Amino acid sequence: MSQVQSSIYIEAPVEEVFGYVADYRHSKEYLVGFTRFEPVSSRVYGLGAKVYAAGRIRGIPVFTYLEITEFVPNRRIVSRSFPSIVGNPVWSFEPKGTGTVVTFSSDFRLPFPVVGRFLRGIVLEDEVRWHVEESLRRLKRLIESRRQAAKSSEPEAGRSGG
Repeated sequence: MSQVQSSIYIEAPVEEVFGYVADYRHSKEYLVGFTRFEPVSSRVYGLGAKVYAAGRIRGIPVFTYLEITEFVPNRRIVSRSFPSIVGNPVWSFEPKGTGTVVTFSSDFRLPFPVVGRFLRGIVLEDEVRWHVEESLRRLKRLIESRRQAAKSSEPEAGRSGG
């Protein structure tokens, strides 16, 4: 199995960042390469929630089921993915100053045994790393821009309602 880990600082409270990531409906907005996320269990949030995810890596269709196996609000979300992409994705959230450090880590095995070790080992694993880093950058942009938009729509303090 291969491994990937990346972190990013997001200028938003941990509760906001965690809540955004924990809601599968936001996944397509920031997870690069994935175009479908659909619940496949009656539970759609927290421990035991299960979703079907599909997308492409290097133009090759991939799909997986993600089942939440650990859910610690505002701290950690752990899932297992199977059968196409096999792994144990972990999202960690750490308050830092006025923001949050988000870390994504996972061991993973890609579903391309026919492609060969060279392509799978170098190109696809590098692609997965890029997907993770770009996904974190997108998550940061989305959350911080939403916060900025909310701030600019607030009435200015001290303005008279006249």
